[in-house]
Amino acid sequence: MDYPLKIFTLGGFEIQLGGKPLFFSARAPEKPLDLLKAVVALGRPSAPVEILEDALWPDAEGDKAAGAFDTTLHRLRKLLDCENALVLRERTLGLDVQCVWVDAREFERLCSDFEAGSSDGSPESLLEYTAKARTYYRGEFLPADKRQAWTVSYREKMRGKWLGLVVKLGRAWEGRGEWERAAELYGQGLDTDDLVEDFYQGLMTCHLQLGNRSRALEIYSRCRKVLDAAWGIEPSEKTEGLYRSLKARRP
Repeated sequence: MDYPLKIFTLGGFEIQLGGKPLFFSARAPEKPLDLLKAVVALGRPSAPVEILEDALWPDAEGDKAAGAFDTTLHRLRKLLDCENALVLRERTLGLDVQCVWVDAREFERLCSDFEAGSSDGSPESLLEYTAKARTYYRGEFLPADKRQAWTVSYREKMRGKWLGLVVKLGRAWEGRGEWERAAELYGQGLDTDDLVEDFYQGLMTCHLQLGNRSRALEIYSRCRKVLDAAWGIEPSEKTEGLYRSLKARRP
């Protein structure tokens, strides 16, 4: 199906109208774009107006919040220039699924099909799902908007679904003794999201099994540095246990 409006939110934010990226001649209209992002993050599939108002105008009360919402929605409709893209019904705001495509929603749909048993559980079937998922999951949900509290829950949900797919496939390869294929997959996972500790653990295990002790130690070191730089934390006990196993082995 050819959608006139496409919204990309995973790994970055972009709007495409008629297949072409939407550019702004002046400074990007921040509040209308925030409203669009919030509809994606909070809508299931539509978001109550009161929740959107609380998220975007937390200090405004009553009529002021309502007025700000109405003005911003009007600006957003003009910005998108796509008839019926936004549906306001019974004090909820959503996106018309007939004309608006969202990468995060497609990723969710794919994961739901997988969780519903569309895969037969074989590594080959899992690989097919993971490859499709990666075309949508290019990185974290709205990475430039991490300070917005209303993005946190959906970001973690998307991240968890991606983690689940990759780890399940990686363990399937490990179960077959396909250590190189598992290592390649975990490496691809880190290319997408280098804060997932499970990927580091998987890579360390694979290289340990392959006899690449020095490489496994490099991966551990990278894990420590990334977690410290991002969150100021140390690796989990499971990761530290793998590290101790590596240190105990002689080169």
